[in-house]
Amino acid sequence: MADTDEDDLGALANPRDKRSLFRSMAEHFTSVYLTMLSIIQGVALTDLSQITFSEHEHFTAVNWIEVATMLWTLVYVWNHFMGDALMTHWIPDLEDAALLFGTGVFEIVANHAIGWSPTAWLATLAVMFFAWSGGTLYIRRQEELVVREPFLMQLLRARTKPLLLLTLGGGTILGVLAILCGHGNGPIALIAVAIAFTANLLIGVISARFWRRVRRYAHTGHRA
Repeated sequence: MADTDEDDLGALANPRDKRSLFRSMAEHFTSVYLTMLSIIQGVALTDLSQITFSEHEHFTAVNWIEVATMLWTLVYVWNHFMGDALMTHWIPDLEDAALLFGTGVFEIVANHAIGWSPTAWLATLAVMFFAWSGGTLYIRRQEELVVREPFLMQLLRARTKPLLLLTLGGGTILGVLAILCGHGNGPIALIAVAIAFTANLLIGVISARFWRRVRRYAHTGHRA
């Protein structure tokens, strides 16, 4: 009798067919994604805090702009991925892990580059932007496979172009600025990091505006 009860419980707890298997794997997407994301961003924030508090006496205006940029990056990256995890579900693959952990690695390297040189910091951000372009295309492909709500799909498709323009264009500009900073300091470095902050600000603002529009549509059904 006990063996029969255990068999029944096992049948209920485990998928019975491939449709149940897919549903069981996909429905945990949000919790898995947000757990991974929160841990990674928490580590990056701790790292930024340690660098800031230990080196702040030697910081210049350039360094403080770099710190502000990294803090804002941590905020909008979490908000961006959080929105995606709540809107769409798919079965995570190696690319998802590479996207989340890769972002964390770039953030930590950029944190430490604050104490190295503007060139190193700008170059790190440039490579991160280019990597995000690939991540944007990967997420776009996954969305096409799983999203069924027509207006949400319309919004997601419309979001892709500005994000690609900002990540590819921003990465190119930051790469050029990194080279320029290698040949000079002072005003050049200050202008360069200010441009980097602006690029990150724009990406975060576009992502936040998109998420607010989705939330409003979910609450009210308004498409404006």
